[in-house]
Amino acid sequence: MNHLFELKPSIDAEIPTVNDNLTTQTTIEELYFSYRSNQAISQSSLKLVETPYLVFETKKKSNSKPYFSIGTITDKLLTMPYGENYFILLDKPSGKMLDMADRIIDFCIDQANENILDNLGKYRENINQIRTEVEYDGRLKLDTVINNIVDNAGEYIDETLNNPEKLIISPREYNIGKQIYESMKNNDLTSKYVLPQKGIIRLYQVIIYFTYLGVKCKAALDAIDIDIINNTVTPIDYKTTGFRTAYFPSRIKQLKYHIQAASYSYALELLVQGNALGLTYRHKEDEFGIELFKSNNLPDLEILEIKNLVDITNFKVLPFKFIVETSLVPEIGISPKVFICSKEILHEGFYGAYEDKKFIPADFSSESLFTTLPKIPGFKTCIEYYKWNLETGIHNLTKKEYNDIIQYGGILL
Repeated sequence: MNHLFELKPSIDAEIPTVNDNLTTQTTIEELYFSYRSNQAISQSSLKLVETPYLVFETKKKSNSKPYFSIGTITDKLLTMPYGENYFILLDKPSGKMLDMADRIIDFCIDQANENILDNLGKYRENINQIRTEVEYDGRLKLDTVINNIVDNAGEYIDETLNNPEKLIISPREYNIGKQIYESMKNNDLTSKYVLPQKGIIRLYQVIIYFTYLGVKCKAALDAIDIDIINNTVTPIDYKTTGFRTAYFPSRIKQLKYHIQAASYSYALELLVQGNALGLTYRHKEDEFGIELFKSNNLPDLEILEIKNLVDITNFKVLPFKFIVETSLVPEIGISPKVFICSKEILHEGFYGAYEDKKFIPADFSSESLFTTLPKIPGFKTCIEYYKWNLETGIHNLTKKEYNDIIQYGGILL
């Protein structure tokens, strides 16, 4: 069988077990919240390891910038069609007020989910520090800042803490997401990846837990298309962009989407080989042809292991596909695209590459004085960076920065 990657699964690869907390009451929102809080590392976090580890840990915090919210609500409309998995807030804060609110939420979660706005006397200095970090109007007294937060972001903070599994969005963000959803659904090129197709079982929100080079990893695929006639499976990601869709191919490396595509494809390769754990949620029978699944005697769970739904053992994994639409309102509906990743782009996304010698894997040799790293990192490189930080305890430098210091004979005090 042909696989996208020459690299074999690590000999220490382990297959995680199903979370014991999954019950008949588990919803897709709770599963996804559990995924985000799971200590396994994701490709989106790994792509930050080119920064020092301490900065990396900070950057892993949540981000509620408008373009992220639009992308997320679009994903939810496309892949979570059941239930209220978002909340429309008429007066959602924006700008630096939103930045402060998100940092307050992160701080509240660190304080066992205590809403610090309910105990201002105890946390005044923490709020002042957050205000300083986001550079929110230094002319204002702290009491004025606190009053502004309560008046303009209090409801947003309350709703987020009380509904951590839901997306809090503004009416404008929802409307743009809905337009993008309709565009993808109605366009001739993209509709086949949104609407049901004959002979295809489409699973949404597929979560895969796997181990690579001793590191526990996780992947959250928007969808996979299982072709039960040709025994293939296609990984799919729905993307919104802040620029015209024609520019997507030229931006894929800049935004490191090729690392996402490669790592998700690899996770899916492991899944079809039986070397990973795959979870998804129970889809409605009338819309998604659940009668095609191999067993009608499934446990009464909302969340199920993929192997209990359909047997994809040794199916061929086809190239990763991005379904792309712009979030520029005047452009929505004009030209959504399907971007199919080439073998070369997936190879580079996994192994990394040199600027002058494309698609050549990095040489990690324990006998070399200096470790050669790709100038353009891939998933494998990021794992190496991450392991190096953890194993050496050097958290204020990246591996590359440390190697440069040693190579040039510098002493860092």
